Amino acid sequence: MVVFFLSIFALAVIINIVVLRSAVPLKSTLSKAKLAETKVNDALSMLDMKSYVLFENVILPSRGNTAHTEIDHIVVSPYGIFCIETKAHSGSIYAYERNRDWAQYLRGQKYTFNSPHRQNYKHIKAIEDLVGSDLRAAVHSYVVFPNATQVVTDSNFVYCNLQSFVAHISRHKQPVYNIAECTRIMRALAYASSQKDALLSVHIDEVQSYLATKLV
Repeated sequence: MVVFFLSIFALAVIINIVVLRSAVPLKSTLSKAKLAETKVNDALSMLDMKSYVLFENVILPSRGNTAHTEIDHIVVSPYGIFCIETKAHSGSIYAYERNRDWAQYLRGQKYTFNSPHRQNYKHIKAIEDLVGSDLRAAVHSYVVFPNATQVVTDSNFVYCNLQSFVAHISRHKQPVYNIAECTRIMRALAYASSQKDALLSVHIDEVQSYLATKLV
């Protein structure tokens, strides 16, 4: 088993994807959303890199409302594939898995927003399409609010405490992917990551067009 993990780590190094992260400017210049993603990236980097490989901000073809979708974080390991949606909301979050809208309470005011859990569903479908016949288990979905003071939820997959979030991922101990399968999955994600710059403006245009139709 140790040899297997070391092989995964060596493979990740060879194809240069242990952490696919572009240069990050000083935190003072980052947007609130990017700061939240950076917190989650830093937390995920605490996973054992002998057996976990992190991809960030991957743009994949989608069968949802737009032709492409951007996924904040994907973790690939022998124990499964983990799809993480990060939200920058602060204050208290009330997140009930079946609800279409979730609630934020901040400075005495209530705000509602679309369920990120539902949003992450289309991310998972995009990953499933990419992985194809190599898919051996359901993709694990997580929603993380690193800026929130508390999250009230009925779900085991919504977090604001980053240590608890990473610990939950680490509890998966049963291998479901072998080296060959991990190789193909990581190579596919590495290629998708290499196309990000070319696809980013396309994806932004798609999102803006979709939002414009919602306002009509």
